[in-house]
Amino acid sequence: MPEILLTGSAKIILGLIAGFLLTVLPFWHICKRTGLHPALSFLSIVPLANIIFRFYLAITKWPALEEDVAPNEIPATNGKRRKSGLLITVGAFLMALAPLIVISGTAYTFTLPKIYASHALIQTVFSEVAYTNYDKATLESLTHTYAEKITSTPVLSATARRLNLPTLWGPKGRQLPEEVTLNILRASTKVLWHRNSVDLITISVQRQDPKEAARIANTLIQIYKDAAASDTTQANPYSIAIIEKAMPATRPVSPNLILNVLISIGTAGVFILIGAPLLILGLKR
Repeated sequence: MPEILLTGSAKIILGLIAGFLLTVLPFWHICKRTGLHPALSFLSIVPLANIIFRFYLAITKWPALEEDVAPNEIPATNGKRRKSGLLITVGAFLMALAPLIVISGTAYTFTLPKIYASHALIQTVFSEVAYTNYDKATLESLTHTYAEKITSTPVLSATARRLNLPTLWGPKGRQLPEEVTLNILRASTKVLWHRNSVDLITISVQRQDPKEAARIANTLIQIYKDAAASDTTQANPYSIAIIEKAMPATRPVSPNLILNVLISIGTAGVFILIGAPLLILGLKR
């Protein structure tokens, strides 16, 4: 998998370099020969702006013809024109970065590993005495207290042993240390509470393998159920009912392609909003 991702990234980088050489470089020399600032050539790789740039290049007056300078030289500039050139350079550069940000942001999203989440639903079943004597807030508090055992070391250790996770997750068949295995398992597991319910809990496990995520979630709730059945330390007896077992997910929860692309587009938009006024101001000087 890493080799595939590396190959894909290399193709994208080579494509960007090829696009730069085949597009920006020729327009750089064209602008230079016409007496326009060469930095305008960066607009040739900006979507929509590249069309406007071509029309601008076609209809604008060429300083090289008006000022009778050598075709391969940029006309001599005074202080005002130096400032104008700086504005054009910065503005064109920022606008040229905009599509690269969108492309690189999208490409980076595709290199991220896909994470799948499996969910199991369980219910804390209290004794009739508890339901009679305690109010809703107390029962909800008891449910939360009992559910803390789901991510406790004993439950996680039993889950790791039953599924042989230290060996499965170990590099090249070697076992992971128990502490590392438990840290990974604890980070992959979330306990979610249900609003307007005093006894329902969802166990969510996130892993790159959807089948593994479902196996871990189902093993966790089974071990938690067994632990509750043998718990004699609680003043108010309770049991765990499995309402819905976890199933392998069909769609990843991460990365969020749409969100990442929107963030990339938003960032690119900021660059365009800053670069366009600078470019226009430089061209008017």
